[in-house]
Amino acid sequence: MAFTVVGAGRIGRVLADRARRAGIEVVLVTREENRAAIEEPGGEGPVLVAVREEHLADLVPRIHPSHADRLVFVQNGFIGEWMERAEASGRGLLHFNAAADGTVRVLLPSVFGGNDAARETCGVLDREGIPSRFEPDLDRLRVEVIRKALWSCVVSILAAWKKVPVGALFDRFGPEVEALTRECVGVASTVFAVDVDVSDLLGSLRKMAAALPDYAGSSGAREFRNLWIARNARERGIRTPVNDRILRELGEKP
Repeated sequence: MAFTVVGAGRIGRVLADRARRAGIEVVLVTREENRAAIEEPGGEGPVLVAVREEHLADLVPRIHPSHADRLVFVQNGFIGEWMERAEASGRGLLHFNAAADGTVRVLLPSVFGGNDAARETCGVLDREGIPSRFEPDLDRLRVEVIRKALWSCVVSILAAWKKVPVGALFDRFGPEVEALTRECVGVASTVFAVDVDVSDLLGSLRKMAAALPDYAGSSGAREFRNLWIARNARERGIRTPVNDRILRELGEKP
């Protein structure tokens, strides 16, 4: 088996490193190197798509259709549109932070699902020190997509907006955390047609914030995060006043 890792950022480098530790051959694809590994047919093993969400529009059309069953997307946000265009089902929801020096801090076990390539990736990471599990149930996997997205759509953006580290959010801005969580869950659970335990997800956010208390947050990639929430809320007539306020103050039109 071989791994193809698309993207040489922090996450891509961690994925490649863990595969190599397991004795697996790795092909690292960047804009300059090894593009044929995804643009032409052939190859074996998982293709881990580890580029940023905003780069998917350029990347996905270049992936040869023969790789669809091998693709595993590991982005943070709501990227269903691009997975559909790639005819891909493999998803990796990574609950760890990767520092510039390669240090990994685990927040929760990562969750994989959707295809055999995701299952293989999950097994390798779990054996190489990054706790991971495979979720075979698609509805439960959709709930896990929401859980992962809440880190960005709630914790990360609120920390950046309030200018406090995530470790201070629940103590200082607990009502806003809960209100924004309920808004995002209400929209995403409607889109995905799944039942969600909000208390369980809030508990997960607390654990993640406690595991990475000094993280300053980020308001980037909003098109795949809070703007996705706003757009889908508007289409379904769901009110999201906290989300809309944050977006307006960040210069966006909800």
